[in-house]
Amino acid sequence: MRDILHKETTALICTLHARWVHEVTIGDVRDIRQGLDYGPKANQKIHQMPHGQLRHMLTYKAERRGMRVTLQDEAYTSQTCPAGGRRHKPRGREDRCPCGFHYHRNGVGAYNIGARYLGSGPVVGVMASPLGVRYTPHMRFSSARED
Repeated sequence: MRDILHKETTALICTLHARWVHEVTIGDVRDIRQGLDYGPKANQKIHQMPHGQLRHMLTYKAERRGMRVTLQDEAYTSQTCPAGGRRHKPRGREDRCPCGFHYHRNGVGAYNIGARYLGSGPVVGVMASPLGVRYTPHMRFSSARED
């Protein structure tokens, strides 16, 4: 697990640095274990989450490249519709808001974390699928830097 975390955080920070990103915002889940009781199996899974290691690895690798990592409260971020601002409880992995907006629940949470950090302005950049991104050589990305 530790090896996978190192490889993935290194790849992420290298990609962000290559695209001239100066600040990374992640959800603050330090208190996720407080006051929860979902039963023995679910509690064990929550306690085994490596979120502290992931945050630490992202932070020190980003700081080595001159980037800053900030934490943002993520309360209700996957329950708030980015289009209309209504709060509703998503069922399953796909979030379907009564206003017609639909997207993956983790993507909605990521968008809302970014929007909270930036205030009411839009999130700059494109969100990757929460299931992962596969690299294909023909993919093209826009760059902030002109060569």
